[in-house]
Amino acid sequence: NSVFVSGKYAYMASAATNELQIYDVTNPNSPASIGSADLGGTGNSIYVSGKYAYLARAAAGGTCTSTTTTGCELLIYDVSNPVSPLFMGGADLGIGANSVFVSGKYVYIGQASATGNDLTIYDISNPISPFLVGGADPAQAINSVYVSGKYAYLGTAATNEFQIYDISNPANPLLISSTSTGTTAINSVFVSGRFTYLGDSDSSGTLRIYDVS
Repeated sequence: NSVFVSGKYAYMASAATNELQIYDVTNPNSPASIGSADLGGTGNSIYVSGKYAYLARAAAGGTCTSTTTTGCELLIYDVSNPVSPLFMGGADLGIGANSVFVSGKYVYIGQASATGNDLTIYDISNPISPFLVGGADPAQAINSVYVSGKYAYLGTAATNEFQIYDISNPANPLLISSTSTGTTAINSVFVSGRFTYLGDSDSSGTLRIYDVS
C-alpha cells in the first residue's frame, strides 16, 4: 500500500502478514528482505524520519500503549536495527488512518471520515507517548497528506478534493484553499517547488498539476 525509501533501505506498509516489511535495496536488481513486524492490521501508509518509522493502520479495536499495539491506528517503530524493528508507541485514533507525514516534531495523519477532525496532528517529541496537538475537519475522508513549509496539502474523497491548510499553528490549522478537481477522489499528493501533483481515483488515471505559488 505504501513504500518509503531512506538510505539503503525500502520500508513497506502492506496488507500481508507482518505488514511492516524492510528491504535492503543496495542492489536494486535483487532487494533483500531483512526485517519485518506484525502491525496487527493493514498498513496503509508509512513515513521514515531519523531512526523511526511512522505507520498509519486500518481501524483496530483494543488498547494502545507503549507495549500494546492492538488499538493503535498510528504506530511508531524504532528501525535503527532494521533486522528487528522495535515498537515504541502509538495513538488510538478511533478510526482508520489512511496517510501519514512527518515534519519536524509533528506527525500529520489523514483519517477516514469520522466525527470530529479527519486531519489530526500529534507531537512526536516523545515517540513512546505521542500526544494530540490539534486538527481540522474537512468533513470527508483524507486519502493523502503532504506537508511543505507551513502548509498541509490534502487529497480527499468527496467535494473539493484538493484542500490546503495553513499549519503555522498546529493547534488550529486554517483552511486557505479548497478546490474541486472534477474527480471523485484524490488518492495521492506530492509537492515540489511551486507545483502540486495529484493522482486521482478515476479509471483513466489522470495526473493533475496545480500551481500553488
